[in-house]
Amino acid sequence: MIQSMTGYGQASSVYNNRKLSVELRALNGKTTDIRIKFPAKFGSKELVIRNLVLNRLEHGRFDMTISIDGVVEEQYKLDEQLFRSYFNTLSELAKELGVKDQDYFATIIRIPNVVKNMVEELTEEEWQLTESLIEASLDQIIMYRKAEGVTMLQDIRQSVDRILKYLKQVEMYEKDRIQGIKDRINNNLNGFFNEVRLDENRFEQELLYYIERLDINEEKIRLEQNCRYFQELLDDKSITGKGKKLIFISQEIGREINTMGAKAQNAPIQQLVVNMKDELERVKELLLNVL
Repeated sequence: MIQSMTGYGQASSVYNNRKLSVELRALNGKTTDIRIKFPAKFGSKELVIRNLVLNRLEHGRFDMTISIDGVVEEQYKLDEQLFRSYFNTLSELAKELGVKDQDYFATIIRIPNVVKNMVEELTEEEWQLTESLIEASLDQIIMYRKAEGVTMLQDIRQSVDRILKYLKQVEMYEKDRIQGIKDRINNNLNGFFNEVRLDENRFEQELLYYIERLDINEEKIRLEQNCRYFQELLDDKSITGKGKKLIFISQEIGREINTMGAKAQNAPIQQLVVNMKDELERVKELLLNVL
């Protein structure tokens, strides 16, 4: 069974008459990247949240948002006593040094601890509720990925089946292809030597040489083998995280199709090769979203 990289999960509850929500999106990504947005009071739990995600989900890009209705993210408090102390000290120093007309406000306000960021405290009860919402959103993501994986599996399997169908049709044109090669060589030689009689034995030797060079039997055998192996891996439920391996096999399938097209020298077979390439491109696009 394959799974999609993309997915969506959301869970919410009420704590202290305010709505607490967790929203999680999974996107395509070659590496693991987790971005979390939350109220400041959850800062101490960031590493724990990351581990919760990593323990349940394989690689990809994840965007999580934890929100609480009615929370003002940035609340500040001015320490007036500390401000006055700095102001008086600077004013006395300015008088002593003979410095006039100084505005100390902007300077003092930037001194650490004069203006404090008031962070609401995260209670254990609220964190336990948040953790359960994170787990619920992860459950939804996994269900979403599996459901989308079923659809992708069907589409990929159909495309590979069509590649094998086109490969089987190649055999219908093989005799005509070989005869066409013989005729072209014969016509070219006749044109070159005009009416000079050809050595039949030499002609047959040259003909066999070119036919061997243009033989596509090995490509057909390897293409079918790769497609069958791809299907076996695709349907193997005991293996997870098979996206990279499937991509590798699809590249091997592409090489055999391209070589067959280059050797074919037959319009119907080349059209079948084009059809195979179209199906393979669909497979590759889908595989970019497979875990």
